Amino acid sequence: MGSQELFIVAAAFIFMIFLNRMLAVPQQIRLNKELIRLKKRGPVSSVAVEKSITGTRIAVLIADKDGRILEAYHVQGRSIASGYKLDKHFPYSDCYEAKRALEGKKKATTQERAYLTAANYLVDGLSKDSACSPE
Repeated sequence: MGSQELFIVAAAFIFMIFLNRMLAVPQQIRLNKELIRLKKRGPVSSVAVEKSITGTRIAVLIADKDGRILEAYHVQGRSIASGYKLDKHFPYSDCYEAKRALEGKKKATTQERAYLTAANYLVDGLSKDSACSPE
């Protein structure tokens, strides 16, 4: 391969990276707006992101002030560009139960690790909130 051909391949590669970044910006803006809308659905919410070789998984947990999970969302497809989908089969009723159960799993999926992190955020936030509130 000559130097001119190598230059063309390198330039095409750089152009593809640039194009990918430029096309991702509107998608990220749309997803951020959707995430803000989801977080307003309940008094308490948390978002967690877990990455693995198979892809990025996102968990959004919306709960009440007692930690009862009102809604759980996950990424609809394999990429974050797919948007969020309500997890109708989320098996845990509150963030404390979710934390205990998911911490006890020996082999958790990437999505389960995302839910565990979101549950941890909820538990930490609720414990800080109750410690700060006067009784």
